[in-house]
Amino acid sequence: MSLEQTTGSAIYYYGDLDTVNHGLTTITFDGKDTVISISTSSGYQCQAVLFQRTGLENTTHGLIITQSDHDGLFTTIDRIMSVLNHDLELLVFLKL
Repeated sequence: MSLEQTTGSAIYYYGDLDTVNHGLTTITFDGKDTVISISTSSGYQCQAVLFQRTGLENTTHGLIITQSDHDGLFTTIDRIMSVLNHDLELLVFLKL
């Protein structure tokens, strides 16, 4: 999934954590990669904040989310929230 341009001072990626069929996910934000595991031993959890960046300049940013584990595992995206102006708490919700 690619959100190639969004404007805001903060961004949040929400998805599921699970013990089954979830693996590694690569998040590329403004050209820098972060690898996270969305597999958990504590059971299913929906709407978890899997990635966040705050205190950003209120400019254009890029976000790419990639399932980076072996075939058969997947990555979930419940929503991505971009905060346009953190001080005003004006939000844009991107529903997938």
